[in-house]
Amino acid sequence: SISKVTCCPDATWLPEADPQVLALNYPKTLSAAVACAMRSMRSFAPEPRILVIGLGSGSVPLWLAHHFPESRVDVVELEGTVIRAASEALGFPMQGQGEKMSPLRRKLAKRLKAIEGDGAALAENWAEAGRRYDAVLIDAYDSLNRVPEPLWQDAGPLVRALPQLLQPRGVVAANVPPGFPTSTMLQAFQGALRDSDSTPPALTFEVP
Repeated sequence: SISKVTCCPDATWLPEADPQVLALNYPKTLSAAVACAMRSMRSFAPEPRILVIGLGSGSVPLWLAHHFPESRVDVVELEGTVIRAASEALGFPMQGQGEKMSPLRRKLAKRLKAIEGDGAALAENWAEAGRRYDAVLIDAYDSLNRVPEPLWQDAGPLVRALPQLLQPRGVVAANVPPGFPTSTMLQAFQGALRDSDSTPPALTFEVP
């Protein structure tokens, strides 16, 4: 993914990503769909908690943190090198960067947390420990441009975790490549979240 990044000529501050800008169609669609769903259902807490699996440049969690100013956003990324690249070169704000942070980065860093680890496994552990999220986003790919199966398969750890991990009337969203078995993924999510009275609604968007 791509971020709009401002660099300070004298290196007083680290590079800074613009939290209002999503440069590509897919992060625009993913972020807007989640925001609209959360706001239309008015289901989130005064301080909503959002989980993003997959960091990339960090533009999606950064945008969400900016547009939900009371939120706390946890981002799980499998590769530590991706976290370092996003933080050091692409303007993703993180705690511990000291005086090199601009006022904007310092403000957002308090509510953004990047965690190195397996997103599906951590989600399952957190669900068992009682952690809850108002929204869960899946934006992760392997080296072959595939969404890892533990993040969407019916018997996978993330699907098993969703009933405990997600708040009532919470939102699940995923960015998937062309040719992906989207209907299979949606059926797995809906099956995990179905109650005795209804099946959760699902929407898909094709982004050029």
